[in-house]
Amino acid sequence: YGKTEKEMDLMLEDVLDVQSWNEPGYRSLVFSDGWRAAMLNDVSRFYRENVNELQRHNTSDELFILLRGHCELLIGEVSEEQGMILNRVTLKPNVFYTVRRGVWHSHILEKDTSVAVIENADVGQMNTDYMALDLSTTEIRETGEAPDAD
Repeated sequence: YGKTEKEMDLMLEDVLDVQSWNEPGYRSLVFSDGWRAAMLNDVSRFYRENVNELQRHNTSDELFILLRGHCELLIGEVSEEQGMILNRVTLKPNVFYTVRRGVWHSHILEKDTSVAVIENADVGQMNTDYMALDLSTTEIRETGEAPDAD
């Protein structure tokens, strides 16, 4: 195409943004046209013994992709007779799991787990509700793995 290797590298930098993050915690890495992509790496507040709340995002679906380790997604259903019932779904690596807006959820991570998270860029405390959770007293349905993708 008549361009030098240096010119091609400069062009690639203009059209390709590469981000990574391998430290423990949660970090948003990409913001684009109203959405963000983040990494959730080895976050101790999501270890089973530390999970103490559910959340629901009122303006955004939230997409989870297990990249490494073990993650269980807790999906809440409110029943007038039984109160909160949780469905536990074990995530498979490299499969997209979308929690719809307004659905109570949390997740349980094991050590050294990495999950990609994609959601609207404006998700935060102003449009998220929180509910206290006691895993020792809440009914949990063992649903195993989510249905296979289409």
